[in-house]
Amino acid sequence: FEIIQCKDGQVGALVNGRWTGRIGDLTRGVPDIAFGIVVTRLRRDVVTFSPQFHPFQYDIIYRKFDQQKWNFSFYFQPCTIEIWLCIFAASLTVILVKVLAENNLTRTTISSRYPVSNHFLNLINEFLLCWPIVLQGNLNSFTLKSMRVIFVIYTIFSMLLLISYNSKLTSLHATPTIKIPFASLDDMLQNTDFIPIISKGKKIKEMFMNNTAYANKKVLKVESDKKGIELTYSGKFAYLESLIRVKYLIHQNCSFAVAPNYISKESIALVYAKQFPYTDYFNSKILLLKQYGMLSHLFKRFIPIWESCANNPFNPTSLGQTIGLFILIMAGIFISLICGIIELIVNKFVD
Repeated sequence: FEIIQCKDGQVGALVNGRWTGRIGDLTRGVPDIAFGIVVTRLRRDVVTFSPQFHPFQYDIIYRKFDQQKWNFSFYFQPCTIEIWLCIFAASLTVILVKVLAENNLTRTTISSRYPVSNHFLNLINEFLLCWPIVLQGNLNSFTLKSMRVIFVIYTIFSMLLLISYNSKLTSLHATPTIKIPFASLDDMLQNTDFIPIISKGKKIKEMFMNNTAYANKKVLKVESDKKGIELTYSGKFAYLESLIRVKYLIHQNCSFAVAPNYISKESIALVYAKQFPYTDYFNSKILLLKQYGMLSHLFKRFIPIWESCANNPFNPTSLGQTIGLFILIMAGIFISLICGIIELIVNKFVD
């Protein structure tokens, strides 16, 4: 026998009334048999197919992106909205009790000497400085033992809350979440900015181009699987091809992933030229191999299932990712200092 290599490397498509690729070579009588071609109704008109060798499906192959846009609302995830409201209510209650107690002890009144603005600024300062690090230095300034008890309890509550918050935030950072950008071809085209890539001379091109739902969608066409994989790795592209055919190009590259839903299921078979005289002989041998389970065994041996990379159950967490609450504390202290400076300037000009 003689092995003949296809010149353009394509499977075959009907272009301007002529077949290209391996299907074109078969119609011209160059080879007698070709392997690994998807069965289609249009191809049956010009070549003869054998019984199915193995099933085949078109997948959506894309590159996983590790870096995602940071969302600062992540710092609020350790607690629910109800818990945050309870924390705010508890802090506000302690602040109001402190302000009322101080006003009653000093017997201050709203007069020209103590305008409403001073009381309002005092309330703001108390709210912004109502942190355990500040309260610990003010415990001895309270004459009422009940106030000391309240602030000791509040300090313990705040410290336990801070420890619980940081532990939950760290666990959220350390636990990886796999984000799937799309589940199907329609989902990708409608809800993402991924651009599909198809190979010339394959059934996926016919199926994609003949579907009216995809008529106005941007699509890239490549000459080979290698070019398709290279483009897919370079950006937000999705290669529409069977994983079986391109896994030798991917190897163990963990940057690639496959969408959960496939595009379509097809059949792979031998293809004979119409004038090939031994069609029945080859078909009988193929059916015999299927009967004894040899085809499925050979398929599993030479075309093993692609195994995706195992995901690391933990992500490294840095200190900078878990100090969100400390940054909030420092921001509160900084804002209170600015308010205090403004208050001093206003009092100086008023006096």
